[in-house]
Amino acid sequence: MYSEFHENRFIIEYKKGWATLSVFPVKEQVYVDEVVAKMRLLRIPPVRTIRIRKIIEKRSGNPEKLIKWAAGEKLSARIDIEISKNDLLAFITISPPQKGGGHPEIEDLYEIMNKNGIVSGIDEDVIKKTIKKRIYNRKIKIASGEYPVPANPQKMKYYFNVDGGKPYLKMKYGKINLKELDFIHNRKKDELIAEIIPPTTGKPGFTIKGKILSIPPAPKQKIVKSGRNTYTDKTGRRIFSNIDGNVRIAGDSIIVEPVVTVNNINYETGNIRFDGSVIIKDSIASDFSVKAGGIIQIKKCVNKAFLKSGSNIILRSGINGNGRGYIECGGDLYAKYIDSSIIKSDGNVFVEEAVMNSELYIKGNLVLTGKRAEIIGGTAIIGGSLRCKKIGNIYDARTRIFVSMNPDKFIRYSSFLKELNAEKQKLDTIDEKIVHLKAAGPLKTGEDFSLVLEKLKTENLQTEKDIFNLEKKIKKLRKEIQDSTKNMIIIENQAYKGSSIFFGLKEYSIEANGLKQTVFSFRNGKIVESGFNPADPPAIEYKTE
Repeated sequence: MYSEFHENRFIIEYKKGWATLSVFPVKEQVYVDEVVAKMRLLRIPPVRTIRIRKIIEKRSGNPEKLIKWAAGEKLSARIDIEISKNDLLAFITISPPQKGGGHPEIEDLYEIMNKNGIVSGIDEDVIKKTIKKRIYNRKIKIASGEYPVPANPQKMKYYFNVDGGKPYLKMKYGKINLKELDFIHNRKKDELIAEIIPPTTGKPGFTIKGKILSIPPAPKQKIVKSGRNTYTDKTGRRIFSNIDGNVRIAGDSIIVEPVVTVNNINYETGNIRFDGSVIIKDSIASDFSVKAGGIIQIKKCVNKAFLKSGSNIILRSGINGNGRGYIECGGDLYAKYIDSSIIKSDGNVFVEEAVMNSELYIKGNLVLTGKRAEIIGGTAIIGGSLRCKKIGNIYDARTRIFVSMNPDKFIRYSSFLKELNAEKQKLDTIDEKIVHLKAAGPLKTGEDFSLVLEKLKTENLQTEKDIFNLEKKIKKLRKEIQDSTKNMIIIENQAYKGSSIFFGLKEYSIEANGLKQTVFSFRNGKIVESGFNPADPPAIEYKTE
């Protein structure tokens, strides 16, 4: 550092513990007395006059040592250094010197960096500019490391919307607009629909202290292969459509399926059974069926009809089944309302307005998002979570809601219970027959009393064995039905008396005055309730392909 104290003729300079004098080769004369006067002003210890005179006569412009001057350091500029926690950035802030103090030099900055172990990523141009222009009281980045660039495995690039049928991934709890929702992605024959992007190698990073940061492991990417009605080019990386139709991902393959579009399903068309997707512009007449390997989209209301899809179903209006409506869906189901119908879905079910007096078997979540968003009557067996505004009504409509309950296991469990009840009734009947037989004595029919009795006893033993096996199956199935801590029941408005909610097989009874704005979850084997905050609604986990 140096202390600038001159009039273009000389500088009295603090440098590395010394007071030094630089005399410049200019016409104006420098006198010993004025140098001594400046030294006194800076409180520099006295120096022999002959030493000062020799430096003046030399006029080299370079600093020459006068005497050791420790106090000069306190007046000089201060350099503060800041290093980020991850050792990827270093900053300096230079405080200006006091009157008579010294300004920093490049060597001073490098000395501080060396003391702090900064050896990589140093910005020399910034350091030179900072010293030359004497930039003070500003935080300046002088060194920066580099994050490692991860290696990327080969990945898929799609030329169609792979999440077209998953609006909840973006909208969360926003209202789902069935008028805009569309699963069909038509592509022409020989059109490019996907390609595999080659992997990249990645690049290691480094810290400003010289540590090498290794390349992080590459994230796993789902690679789909060319499936039905598609083909690849010579490279095997680009996938094209082999027909005009709807493109979608099915499992680990990308497929193109033909699409059938009809105005109505009635006596003119008959029932439809089709491997691809079906678009119905109008409606389905009662007691007709549509079975599709792909997607089913229907514009108007469905009544007493049978629908079965290997993928997703959109009912832009809804279904009023009058007790005979049936839908089986291999993916997600979207409907404005569901009334008096049986619904089975391997994915999620989204309803705008209401579910009424229906049986729902859903492996994913049930989400109601409209103004009403209510479930009135019936039973909903849900593998995931439920979100709605109301459950039940003021008339105590019996409404049962199960979450964290796999529908297939529920059906098996219910079936075993029915079988068990039937077997117990059968056992009671056999017992009564044995009692009556023993009381009646020899049979008037001429049958051998002992043989009949033995037959009843054998039947009795077999029934007891069947009951034991059923109870064993029920006990095992009970253990398999786990109550997930990830699932919830979210009631935005109210649940009425007459409704029952379950996590697995554990029941929570709703009291006479009902519940308002409640979130139920399952913790440590208990159903836990908390308040619902519209400004910060809890997030439901969705199963995605």
